[in-house]
Amino acid sequence: MKSIYLSLAASTLKKLRSMETDATLKEESVTQPDKLTKQSSSREAVVFKTNGLRVAHGSNGLTKTLNNVKSQQILPKRRATTETNKAKQQGLFTILQREECSNLSGEEVYEKMCNYIMTEEQLEENGYPRPGDIPGNCIFMVEKPKLNKDPTKKICSRCGKEFVLYKGGHFAKQDDECIYHWGRAYITKVGSTREKRYNCCQNTVGSEGCSVGETHVHQDNKLDTSGYVQTLDKSSESKTPGIFSLDCEMVHSTVGLELVRVSVVNYDCNVVYDTFVMPEGKVLDYNTRWSGVTDKDLVGVTTTLRDVQAQFLSKFSSDTILIGHSLESDLTALRIIHSSVVDTSVVFPHRLGPPFKRALRNLMSEFLGVLIQNADDEGHDSSEDATACIKLMKWKIEEDMKIMK
Repeated sequence: MKSIYLSLAASTLKKLRSMETDATLKEESVTQPDKLTKQSSSREAVVFKTNGLRVAHGSNGLTKTLNNVKSQQILPKRRATTETNKAKQQGLFTILQREECSNLSGEEVYEKMCNYIMTEEQLEENGYPRPGDIPGNCIFMVEKPKLNKDPTKKICSRCGKEFVLYKGGHFAKQDDECIYHWGRAYITKVGSTREKRYNCCQNTVGSEGCSVGETHVHQDNKLDTSGYVQTLDKSSESKTPGIFSLDCEMVHSTVGLELVRVSVVNYDCNVVYDTFVMPEGKVLDYNTRWSGVTDKDLVGVTTTLRDVQAQFLSKFSSDTILIGHSLESDLTALRIIHSSVVDTSVVFPHRLGPPFKRALRNLMSEFLGVLIQNADDEGHDSSEDATACIKLMKWKIEEDMKIMK
């Protein structure tokens, strides 16, 4: 009798598992119709965007929405599909219909967001590129280090050592290795005192680095004030100028710290522009730990910085609100001058005040209970970070409305 019950239980369990597997496969066929049958750790593995959208290419090369999938609480690391890679290589905007996600009209949302636009003083204090007297040039109101009179002499932005890099991108022979800390320094309490330690290895500031780079790298191009474009007034607009969030990823090249990917998200958290960008110089370090970009991502990419600038100027006006976290670094990489900026690092300030700034992932965890940037060594996802900034500002506006009631 006992054996009969055991046999029946085993049979029932087998059926339940079969039903569960079938349900899982059906769910995946709806939310992830193009999922690969075998998992791959390569950059070609199929994954999906932050907003859970599946995209397909039309005959005009643009992408259009096919499905909306409910966002998860934990936003996973996403890799680009082959289809999405084509869009990134072309650097085209996606045309999406606006989805009403609240009782507020587009005009009302824009008006409320205007309350958080940075003042000119804030833009200058936070190192944003500002208009200069010479067309195509910007000025920085914060003090910046000066370039070496000898253009071949550079200071490594990681280890601080001087090195020689010739115009053709060739290094002078040297024995000094690039030994550095990849983490950021933070203040922590140790006993009755406070110490500055690196979050990569927990060693104190001033200690020998814990990582070794293949080459030295520099950021001299950030000091170059030429090659900038400025968003223009568009008085003929019959509707609101729009609200978008953007985030950029950079790589180290012989030219400096260059733009390699830019993502733009609209107020409905839909990715409308996401493209890889071919750096001008030879890539020295893909900075994958932070950028999430590898050499495979740039295969077939023809989009240049100038192409991206042209797209921005055609789609955005000077009144378009651009949201981002410490957006000055992104606009510097894009070489774009823009004043209608909402910076989440300013809206949600550090308790110690400037120059300290709170990390985006900490803000998302504290205020929205959402974990982002959880891909460890795979790096950030620019579309994920851009979406996070939109979600933070939506939360902020909703909280303001509660207080006003």
